[in-house]
Amino acid sequence: GAHVGEVIMNRMNNFKKECSAIGDVRGVGAMIGIEFVKNSDPNEPDGALCSQIVKGCAEQGLVMLSAGIHKNVIRILSPLVITDEQLNKGLDILINEIKKLTIA
Repeated sequence: GAHVGEVIMNRMNNFKKECSAIGDVRGVGAMIGIEFVKNSDPNEPDGALCSQIVKGCAEQGLVMLSAGIHKNVIRILSPLVITDEQLNKGLDILINEIKKLTIA
């Protein structure tokens, strides 16, 4: 679980540097939450964006779950048997969807 979590945290934290829509990336082991906000503001949850990302990922064959009281968190819990190739493919789809919707 630690390895899977590390891969996700590293990729998402690197991407967060260029994407002001990601407010926080947090988690324990393989369970990671990615919080979406407006203009880097933790007090402005962006549930609408999160919902569009979930929908866009589904169209690419990647099933994501939104969570949190504002429905602005994508929760990732990968099977521990996932290969690095599968994990990175999923993260590619997720990051590309976020880019499409947030980075002009």
